[in-house]
Amino acid sequence: MSFSRPSANGARLQSEVPGLPFLAFKQRLHSREEKSTNQEHSREEEDEEDDDAERELEDDQATLVTERCDTISMEYHVVYSESYQVPVLYFNAFHSDGKLLSLNEIWDRVPSLHRQRVEHDKWTVITQQEHPIFGRPFFQLHPCHTEDLMKQVLPNSSESKSNYIVTWLSSVGPLVGLHLPLVFSELCGDG
Repeated sequence: MSFSRPSANGARLQSEVPGLPFLAFKQRLHSREEKSTNQEHSREEEDEEDDDAERELEDDQATLVTERCDTISMEYHVVYSESYQVPVLYFNAFHSDGKLLSLNEIWDRVPSLHRQRVEHDKWTVITQQEHPIFGRPFFQLHPCHTEDLMKQVLPNSSESKSNYIVTWLSSVGPLVGLHLPLVFSELCGDG
């Protein structure tokens, strides 16, 4: 896949080091946090609340619930790993004030469907590593399971006309908030 200029969806092919190109994406994600003036709720606590607690909150006229919208800026890089011989997704996430999200905050943002699947390996799925091009810390989706995943997703990859990178990103990206625009599906078509 190559892009000669930034595309409408923000994807672009970059090369900071001659001969070592990487694919870059930037996205803004919005999240809403409800905060109550009489108690704070984490996402997990909210999931565990039952109907009685919700009714109690509705009946309490002294409780003020406000929504705070936080914009998270995501930067994603796809870099080929010579060691694993697969692409690796590196990413960083920043609050609107520029503060980097912690690994725990990253895990809090993983959708529950994906979190349940990788909970037992969570510290080996998302790790913080030195970016191979920039030499500074980035989070990464660890590449150790990529080959096995892609054998399941593209069992006959030599015969497949699917775009490996797009198929892989569509499979692993949602774990860390990367959702490819539909225009990328054209790269996986039969024609």
